[in-house]
Order: sequence, then C-alpha cells, then structure tokens
Amino acid sequence: MVLEFTTLNWVAVIAAAIAGGVVGAIWYSPPLFGNRWAISVGGKPMTMSDMMVPKVLVGAIVMPLLMAYVLTLLIGGVGATSLVNGAIVGFLAWLGFSAMTALNAFVYDGRSSTWLMITAGYSLVTLVVMGAVIGYLGA
Repeated sequence: MVLEFTTLNWVAVIAAAIAGGVVGAIWYSPPLFGNRWAISVGGKPMTMSDMMVPKVLVGAIVMPLLMAYVLTLLIGGVGATSLVNGAIVGFLAWLGFSAMTALNAFVYDGRSSTWLMITAGYSLVTLVVMGAVIGYLGA
C-alpha cells in the first residue's frame, strides 16, 4: 500500500465532500432524523437560524472535506479503482472506525439506541457514498 499525499485527485476529494455534505443535510433534516437525533441527545430540534451559526457552517464544510481527503488516501493506497470498490473501502472504514466509535459511545457513555442507529447510519451512508464517488472519479 502506498499513500500518495501529493498526487491526490482533488476533484474526487471535493466531489466526495460535497456528496457527504448533502447526505448530512438530508439525514439530519427535521423530516428525516434531525428531530429524533436532537431528542436522543437531550436537545431541541435545530432551526434554520441554529444551522447558520459559524461553528455549524465550518463543521459542515471542514468535516466532510477531511473525511473525503483521508478516504481518498485510503482508496488510492489500496488501489480501489471503481465505484463498487470505492464503496467497499468506505464500508470497511465505517465498520472498523465509525461504527466502533458509535458503538463505544452506546455501550460506555450511555447513548440511546436511537442515537446509535441514527449516528451509525449517517456515517455508513456518508462513507459508502463518498467512497463510491472517489472510486468512480479515481483517487
């Protein structure tokens, strides 16, 4: 495995980050899981004005961009050169890292099963979609 830090396909990184941001916006929208997720953490559902706070906006841009960057490194390093292989790497990244982190919070931090399913489901869909985009466009 060779990690190429200097020859990344930045179009793939940006496209995957945008796709991840879209997944997040839809996943955590009030009609889908946003309200249930907020209640599961003891908060109140977010309004549009809540989402325009600088830390939320920065997070919505920076987090998917970093996820896409690292996933592009991994996909390029293992030589996944198709939509399906990219999605598989995204799934494996989810299974080994995101799912286990969420499960740890569920088991040891007392998070609810609702929180676990929404959070783990979001990261699963996001990483698989991002991986598919990166695999398709080439790392």
